[in-house]
Amino acid sequence: MRQVNHLRRIRIWLAIFTTGLILSGLTAFPLTTELRWVISVFDRDSMRTMAESTRILPWMRHVDEALSTTNANYPFLAYGTDWLAFAHIVIANCLYRPLRRSGPQQMGCRFWPHCLRGYPSARTYRRGYPRNSVFMASC
Repeated sequence: MRQVNHLRRIRIWLAIFTTGLILSGLTAFPLTTELRWVISVFDRDSMRTMAESTRILPWMRHVDEALSTTNANYPFLAYGTDWLAFAHIVIANCLYRPLRRSGPQQMGCRFWPHCLRGYPSARTYRRGYPRNSVFMASC
């Protein structure tokens, strides 16, 4: 009975960690879009006084300006955040099998299918790199 309890605890923590990896991976792709959405939320009349008194709104505008300038002048820098986000999703996908099955023979992770699944998203978010570098970097 004690071993079952340990497995349940491990699966709960693994599910929490996997969910965090997926959420952090998905939200890292559209940084400028998300930041502008958050600025528009804080820029509403009901939130503006609080956001300006805590100086969070001017800081977010400053970050948005820096991110927009960097993306306009140096788009290849965003390539690193795209691959970091993709790596979060690949790792979370590898943790799905141990989460569902408990046998040691089923704990492995096959990376090649993950590389092929991630290839279309990698091509979508490719920023100014040669055509072949995306596939090589996805594995």
